[in-house]
Formats: sequence, structure tokens, C-alpha cells
Amino acid sequence: MYIDGFGEIDEDLSEEEIIEIKGLIAENERLEKESEELVKKINELKPQIHALAKELNIGRNDPCLCGSGKKYKKCCGK
Repeated sequence: MYIDGFGEIDEDLSEEEIIEIKGLIAENERLEKESEELVKKINELKPQIHALAKELNIGRNDPCLCGSGKKYKKCCGK
């Protein structure tokens, strides 16, 4: 049960397995697109986050205001 490097599905798969694999591929593509959209939104907000951090005296080692869980200096503070 595998998909080769050319996207061809192994002939030994059952119809149910093929449907499941196609569904997983579609879900993966949807999640990749959603991830790209979220990165765009975060990048659009970075200037506002930076200004707010400056106003609130957020230090470089404090958690980032965007909620990523990263330190400010490793995220929006760049």
C-alpha cells in the first residue's frame, strides 16, 4: 500500500484504501493552503505587533504578542 514518486497508486490497494488516500491528499492540500494564509495574516500584523510591543515595553525575551509561543526576538521582533 503506497503511492510511488509519480503519484501513481499501487494496484494492490482496495477501492476503500484508494478513496481514503485521495481524501488524505485533499486534506493535506487544504491544510497547506490554510497554513499559507495564516502566515500571510501574521506577516501583515507584524508591524502592529511591533508597535504595540514597543508601547508596552515588551522585552526581547518575553513571549511574542502574536501568540505563537516563541520569544518576541525570534518571532515578530525580527
